[in-house]
Amino acid sequence: MSRIFSVPVFIIWHHLSVRFLKDMVEPVEKVVRILTEDKPDWVKNLESEKGLKGRVWHRDLPFGNLLVDEEGTIHAFID
Repeated sequence: MSRIFSVPVFIIWHHLSVRFLKDMVEPVEKVVRILTEDKPDWVKNLESEKGLKGRVWHRDLPFGNLLVDEEGTIHAFID
């Protein structure tokens, strides 16, 4: 199985304080793979809907927790 979240997986396996999350890696990867590669009909419908854009909403999401490249593309967020 290829690793979708290579950096978080590395962190989970190498830092004892978050090692308890190791059992969550495979189930989360399966969900992400289904939503990004297999794309169920409801995901395809959402993607094709005009004017619908993805959004991240959180009451406590400081800008320092967003991983952004030079072009302004958000690649990840830390919560």
